[in-house]
Amino acid sequence: MSWFKLKQIGFFIGGLMALHACQTEKKLNPKIYFDSEAYLDAEWTNIEKMKYAKQEVVFNEESEELDSILIDSTSLKEFAKLFEKANINNAIYSGEYLIDTFWLENPESGEDLMAVNYHTTNSDLPVQWFRVFSDGSVKFKMTESNFLFFYEKEVSYQPNEGFRIISKQKSLWQDTMHIAKSFVFI
Repeated sequence: MSWFKLKQIGFFIGGLMALHACQTEKKLNPKIYFDSEAYLDAEWTNIEKMKYAKQEVVFNEESEELDSILIDSTSLKEFAKLFEKANINNAIYSGEYLIDTFWLENPESGEDLMAVNYHTTNSDLPVQWFRVFSDGSVKFKMTESNFLFFYEKEVSYQPNEGFRIISKQKSLWQDTMHIAKSFVFI
């Protein structure tokens, strides 16, 4: 074999080894941010057992409509999909979020809560911030926009109490709509 052919084979084998090393490193890479999917999986069994009441408020600048009904766990799919979309623990987000902690007082109990805050200055990312509190609750804000529409959702979940989704949406053809959905465990 010629020197040139051996050199090509060497580069090919070296490339395969480098590719394998990169794939192995991805598998061994520990979770860098809070894993919202794993958190929801751990909570889901308890959530499905709960009975809850749903309250939905839709309003714009001129009117308000309130609807409060008792529902079953099948309507929790919207909530679960938001948690899937909010999972910032992905290799593509590595280095995109800053992590800090802060303390605040829980308004209901008066207890001090610690929060781990993941936030970004990159407005193109779907999750602008994600907070995990020492009492097990979580809260996050998602946004999406383009020329035709803008939406913003703030989602909060408190174990054994319920969750809330506050949305703001605006399209090129309509006024700004605000939607607040509360799912309270009873």
